[in-house]
Amino acid sequence: MLGESLAAVYATGSIGFGDYDARRSDIDLMAVVERPLDGPEMDRLKLGLAHDALPCPAKGMDLILIARSEVESPSDPPTLEYSMATGHSWRLESERGAAYPELWLHFAICRAHGIGLLGPTPSDLIAPVAEPIVRRELARVLTWQMANLLDPYHDPEGTNSVLNGCRAWCLAETGVPCSKSQGGRWVLESKGDRALVRGALARKCGASVTEPTPAAAEIRAFLVEVLAHLA
Repeated sequence: MLGESLAAVYATGSIGFGDYDARRSDIDLMAVVERPLDGPEMDRLKLGLAHDALPCPAKGMDLILIARSEVESPSDPPTLEYSMATGHSWRLESERGAAYPELWLHFAICRAHGIGLLGPTPSDLIAPVAEPIVRRELARVLTWQMANLLDPYHDPEGTNSVLNGCRAWCLAETGVPCSKSQGGRWVLESKGDRALVRGALARKCGASVTEPTPAAAEIRAFLVEVLAHLA
C-alpha cells in the first residue's frame, strides 16, 4: 500500500512485552515512513486497513505512522504522521499530522521491546529517549486520565487508568518500562495487596471479579499517589 515509502514496521505494546492475550489484547503497531504521506495515501490506508476490509484477528488494532526523520531526531513534542484504530467492536478512529507528546512513550517502549516485522531493528532506527522525558510523559498521561476517568467508551471500569498508574509506578522505582498487566503484578508483589489493582488485573484478563467497579474518587487518589512517585 505504501511500497518503498515504508521503512520499518514494529509490533509493540503487549506483543513486545510478551504479555499478549489473544482473547483480550489489541495489536499495537508502529510504522516508519521515509517521507510525509499525502491525503490520498492516508485515505487508502484508512479504507484498506479498516476492520471491514481487513478483519483484525484480535480485539482491535492501533497503528501509528511516523516519518523516519522524526524517530531518528524527534522534535518536542514529536509529530505524528498518521494514526488509526480499528476492530470488530471499535469505532474507526484516525488522526493526521498532529503534535503527539505520547509518541515519546511509544518511542521508548518500541526501542526497548519492539519486535521488528520489517526494516532495521528498533534500537538501530529509533533515537534513545531520556528517562526524565519518559517520566514527564507518563505524568502527563496520568493527569489526562484523571480528568477523563471512567470514560464510557475507552475505559468504562477504570481498568486502563489503574493499570497505567501501576506501570508508571513500576518505572518510577525500577527505571524499566513494562506492560499494564506487568505493572499491576509488580504493585501487588512489591506494595502489598490492593483491591483496586487486583480488580483491574482480573477485569483485564476476564477473570471473575468480586470487587465492585471502583469509584472515580478511588482511582483518582491512586493516580495522585503514583504522580508523587513520578515527581
